[in-house]
Amino acid sequence: MPVGIATIFRELSSPRNKRVALDGWWKKGLFVFAVAGPVFLIGVKGAEIAFASLCMRAATLPALRDARLADPRDPEVYYQLGEADLYDFSHSDPRAGLEELRRATGLAPARPVYWEDLAVALQSLGHTSLAQEALTHAQSLSPISPRVHWLAANCDVSAGDAAKGLPELKTVLNLAVTYSMPVYELCLRAGIDPRVVDSTVLPSANEPALRLGYAAFLVDRDQTEAAMDVWNRALSGGRPFSFSLAEPYVDELMRRRDYGGAYKAWTDLEHAGVIQNPEGRDAAERIFNGGFEREPLNAGFDWRYDQQPYLRLDFADTQAYEGRRCLRIDFTVPHNGEYEPVYEDLATEPGTKYLLTAFVRSEGLTSDSGPRLRVVDLIRPAALDVATEQTLGTTAWHVIKVSFVTGSNTRFVQVFIWRPRGTDFPSELSGAFWIDAISLKAA
Repeated sequence: MPVGIATIFRELSSPRNKRVALDGWWKKGLFVFAVAGPVFLIGVKGAEIAFASLCMRAATLPALRDARLADPRDPEVYYQLGEADLYDFSHSDPRAGLEELRRATGLAPARPVYWEDLAVALQSLGHTSLAQEALTHAQSLSPISPRVHWLAANCDVSAGDAAKGLPELKTVLNLAVTYSMPVYELCLRAGIDPRVVDSTVLPSANEPALRLGYAAFLVDRDQTEAAMDVWNRALSGGRPFSFSLAEPYVDELMRRRDYGGAYKAWTDLEHAGVIQNPEGRDAAERIFNGGFEREPLNAGFDWRYDQQPYLRLDFADTQAYEGRRCLRIDFTVPHNGEYEPVYEDLATEPGTKYLLTAFVRSEGLTSDSGPRLRVVDLIRPAALDVATEQTLGTTAWHVIKVSFVTGSNTRFVQVFIWRPRGTDFPSELSGAFWIDAISLKAA
């Protein structure tokens, strides 16, 4: 009987192929008969192999040992026993697991996964050189497997041989970019200079996607200066890319309140043509996408929004004051709540007088408190907090505006649509509100 026949029976009896519920002894007996019946015609050994397969599916140490007795030539039995001995925390026995994996590789030397897990076991017991030998054998069997190169890199780096491990990491990323975050984390924990990672590990074939992702990773790990170097190199390559690749870097800087770094990255993206202001933004205009002519990115220094209860946002309403689109907000259910559904962060100059304007219209807005535009200092809200007049009832397109002077340290502000809670009857708000052509310029 061929050595691997138990594995064949396991696959035939797998739940992926037959939905059999083995929740009773009589069902298990029928299952054994169904699987092993034809083999009885060949001989008793076939029944033993079928029984071994059934025991292995139970995935418990006693059952695996029974399977080993029933079919001592099946390498999968030893492999699963080795895995169980290594990783069953209730009765872990690493040395026994190592021996079981050695038997598995002896019976099936052409299966790379056996060598890979043998290397992991050897490394965990401190046998680094033997682990490297096992991984070399696995690489010869499966040279395009990202996992084997990943394990080899870990082994080399943990042994202090980063010069040998870094090319392995580059191979990993060439084969599977899904390993990018573990690769970055390994390099960080090993104390490898980000500039070395940038030049040695990141493959040019995936430029600039991996480099932009690495920049975002470094910001998240408080390596802002190194992240900026990686970011600049990613943009200097001149290859086109979508904003979605750059968004994590920009938004991570904003989340950390590094608005200066985030705004520099945003302007870098504008200069590179990755993002474009629909209005062809002039030098004096501070608002980005003030006419909603493009769907907001909901990121960076474009409009951001939250879907809130009792209102609906439509950024592509065609009843615009100018252009093709405007923003419509429907207050769908009468409710007296405070709303801040749409906002944009933007850069300003300290000690400068600005004029904020917009065109709005309304239909059936109830309540004594209607929507308006509000401006606050992004870093110190108490230093600047002004709002335009509100809009109530039903109105045609008309301008709303407010002027203000930024403080001596005001470099970033937030402009947002705001509806404060009503304090008088009628307080509940319903109806529709349109806004278009929002502009902020130095007066």
